[in-house]
Amino acid sequence: MQNYRGNQPEVTHVDRTPRLILRPFVENDLNQLELILGDPVVIEFSDHGPLDAAEQLEWLKRMTDSAHVLLVRAVERTSNNALIGYVSLMNDPQRVSRNAAE
Repeated sequence: MQNYRGNQPEVTHVDRTPRLILRPFVENDLNQLELILGDPVVIEFSDHGPLDAAEQLEWLKRMTDSAHVLLVRAVERTSNNALIGYVSLMNDPQRVSRNAAE
């Protein structure tokens, strides 16, 4: 699958559990991301709120650049390969206190 990293090496590391796959975002995720990033109920507690189509494309480009590719992962259900969300694996002391989970 094509990604937005241009000349950057493609990161293919994938983490799997029996029910979920954590993997880098790819261009083909944009259609499924629309259901997540554009839904006010789903994205209620995000930093940015719902995004329109242009903002979703920019978000996906940011999440696939070399600065984010190892820190933000797509979450896919193994039973049907549906993209069901994303997870940030970074420790942001501005948002989360020491030893706390967000």
